Amino acid sequence: MSGIDYERELREKLKKQGYLVIRSAGSHLFDLVALKPNEKPKIIEVKSTKNNKFYTSSCKDQIDMLNDLAYQGYDVYLYIRWIGKDKKNKWSKHKLPFKNHPIISNR
Repeated sequence: MSGIDYERELREKLKKQGYLVIRSAGSHLFDLVALKPNEKPKIIEVKSTKNNKFYTSSCKDQIDMLNDLAYQGYDVYLYIRWIGKDKKNKWSKHKLPFKNHPIISNR
């Protein structure tokens, strides 16, 4: 599966939770915006990894900009798709901004 496949998978998951989900096609600051009445819009970036940690060094500038949005009051989330037999192909959701996190490293 590719990055777009994971975005689509998450989009369908969020739709089942009652969100209207808009995908930002192409290389932009974020991948999805999830909307639900009476809730703040959720700005979502989707990443995937086969590692035991997600390393933000591969997308530092993007994470910095997403953190800036979070500091301005937007609801910003990083969804990580963990890939591999031992990870059971699961998702984890992380609200930004974050600094010290046990599975996310700026290495």
